[in-house]
Amino acid sequence: MADKLEEDVRTLLDSGVGDKRVLEQILRAVVNGELLSNQERNYVRSLTEEHLNKEPAVEAVPDAAAYVVESKSKPKPESAGPRNNRTLIIAVAAAAVALAVTAAASTMFMGDSEPAVIVVDDPVPDSAVTQDSEAYRTGDFIVIEGFSDYPPGDMVRLHILDSAGRQIWSEEVTVKADGSYSTLVLAGGDGWTPGIHTIEAVHGDDEYRSEYSFTD
Repeated sequence: MADKLEEDVRTLLDSGVGDKRVLEQILRAVVNGELLSNQERNYVRSLTEEHLNKEPAVEAVPDAAAYVVESKSKPKPESAGPRNNRTLIIAVAAAAVALAVTAAASTMFMGDSEPAVIVVDDPVPDSAVTQDSEAYRTGDFIVIEGFSDYPPGDMVRLHILDSAGRQIWSEEVTVKADGSYSTLVLAGGDGWTPGIHTIEAVHGDDEYRSEYSFTD
């Protein structure tokens, strides 16, 4: 099933149909054996039926259900997502520390001159929650992603609130091995009203927010 789904997604990308960014995210999830949301699954199915004229690899399911792609035996790529950059952050921090040590050592040979002051900034952490655009219309896909300090396998609760503070969407997503999480939301539908919407990510006792504008 996973091989067939991967084949369909690659064919869609080669054909230039659908949202390339969304399909690439779905392909990464399939290759890495990660959880797919129902909207991602149904998105691939609808494109396959409409553009490939073939039986899709997955069946449509209601929003309340879940779908898991079987994990493959191939090794997981080093970069599994757009925010998998902790290794880079560590490398940059290490280089900065090494530079500070070198500069400090050099001051030992500067005689009576003033010692150099080296300031090393802390690495900027990944965003706890963000989306791929600042504005959406009905029918657009919203890619929500972020980073959690909670262990892999733990759940992050996501909510979308309209401008009046009413909850119009909710989902729980799983923290991946690299600490990231992501999901796909179809903008519009019952309860969605124009205005500034707020995405809430709840990690245990911590809450993080991000905003975007929505129009019909």
